[in-house]
Amino acid sequence: MPTHLIPDPIAWPAAPTPVAAAAGTITVVDGASLIDGETFTIPDGVNPATVFEFDDDATITPGNVAVAFTALDTLAEVKAAVLAAINGADDLDVTATSGGAGEVLLTNDDDGVAGNVDITDTVADAGFAVVGMTGGVSPVQLALT
Repeated sequence: MPTHLIPDPIAWPAAPTPVAAAAGTITVVDGASLIDGETFTIPDGVNPATVFEFDDDATITPGNVAVAFTALDTLAEVKAAVLAAINGADDLDVTATSGGAGEVLLTNDDDGVAGNVDITDTVADAGFAVVGMTGGVSPVQLALT
């Protein structure tokens, strides 16, 4: 009786697992709308959270990162100061880029769910807004869904 050999199934390479970095935004206001000492806090999900302090008198709380401003600063000038402070901060794995008008776009430097964290602020002006870091996806998370 003839024997038929059945070949092994074709082993296709696994599709790459998509990963994504968490992202968030900060909408800034002009200098006249800020008060010296107001803060916003950005965690990256790995390192201790970084507290940024709006500073118009060269005095900040120890450990905070200064965001220098004056009451005469335009929206664009405050935005530039926020961008520089975030991108210059030590031990913060978040990159800030310019969005529209007063918007600062934030992206975690590492892909994955660890970067899905809240951003907080103490700024009284309602025009200043923070949207926490969301959308981070890791291969482990995808495998479980």
